Amino acid sequence: VRSSALTADARRELAQTREEIAQAEAANEALSTHHADHEDCLSLLDLDAGALAGRVPQAEEGSRLADLECVGDIRTLLVSLSSCSETRTAAIAEAPPPPGGGGGAGQRG
Repeated sequence: VRSSALTADARRELAQTREEIAQAEAANEALSTHHADHEDCLSLLDLDAGALAGRVPQAEEGSRLADLECVGDIRTLLVSLSSCSETRTAAIAEAPPPPGGGGGAGQRG
């Protein structure tokens, strides 16, 4: 009787663990899909500030374009994006590799 009770407990625990693994795999798949869907946007984070600035139309000081408020906003956003990129790079470098995912820390998937 004791053995069957232990077996039943082990089976319940196994079923619960399998369910948790299935949920984790589903979450991982959803995250991977979301990442793939937004890869074009995320790839901007790989660019350094100089490359990002090069993608923005340039305005000579004193030109009508340079005087627009949005130009200053864009410059501020570029600085912020560069900071986010540096933070992201540092976080990835410190992250442990995903279990069974191959690759090491600092690699995007």
